[in-house]
Amino acid sequence: MRFGSILKKNQRLKALNEDDPEYQYVKKLFDEGWKHPNKSTPTVRSIFKLLKTPSEMGEHHSYRSSIVAEVGDGVDTSGLFFHGTNRACALGDRKINDELCNNNKCNLCGIIRSSYDLAKSGSKHKFSRFGRGIYTSACSSKADDYFRDLATCKLQSRALLVNAVVYGKPQELSKTDTSANPCGSGYHSVMGVTGGDLNYEETVVYTNEAIRPVYLVTYGTHSERVGKLRKRA
Repeated sequence: MRFGSILKKNQRLKALNEDDPEYQYVKKLFDEGWKHPNKSTPTVRSIFKLLKTPSEMGEHHSYRSSIVAEVGDGVDTSGLFFHGTNRACALGDRKINDELCNNNKCNLCGIIRSSYDLAKSGSKHKFSRFGRGIYTSACSSKADDYFRDLATCKLQSRALLVNAVVYGKPQELSKTDTSANPCGSGYHSVMGVTGGDLNYEETVVYTNEAIRPVYLVTYGTHSERVGKLRKRA
């Protein structure tokens, strides 16, 4: 059966069963990545696998192969990292909510539909600690800081994307450098490490091919913190 024939219009999600090894692995990443002491670990409600065609993953796989060839086998060059963004619909709030919306304010559906676009970097937040890049983190509670619920209806959950990220050889930085861009300097990404300006790590890539969303995690709500995000995240 062809890929397109098994999906409803705009459906790009497949709910995973709790006994599925993929579900258990992603849930473990989420739970272990929840590190903020002032935010209790929420309950995972659902984990969805994002349905992708080979052509949608082709450039990402080619990029990963080129990085492995450059860096060498046996060196970690990729991983799964979280990203929080705006959701303006009920996608993933219940298992039946598996169709993408067409709301221009819904970054979540836009990313799932077309992946990340470096050209849009900085459109949501004025402050970019390590320059114009695509920001992710292994710390799920940090990514949660960037989730925003813009839906007009009351939802039962929050949502984070889990992304396949090719970071290659990362440049480790602990101090803010808004001009950072490792392209051409022997590095492929920036890894923001703790001990300087960051309390929790983050990984930044500077090319669209380095990242693809692969899972969506929805989890229990908690009280939104009042006020704007502090720059020290």
